[in-house]
Amino acid sequence: MDSLTVSSLSPSTGSQLSVDDMKLLAKLEEQNRSLLHTHTTLFPRNNNLN
Repeated sequence: MDSLTVSSLSPSTGSQLSVDDMKLLAKLEEQNRSLLHTHTTLFPRNNNLN
């Protein structure tokens, strides 16, 4: 994982994420990065329309 850690994602009760939850989280994070890349490609911040 990049900037997210298990401890930052776990509830305050101290419970741990299961292996399946970690795999799902990794897939979701990858999809999020892909969507963010697509969005920034389609809609650049410095879009000069002049």
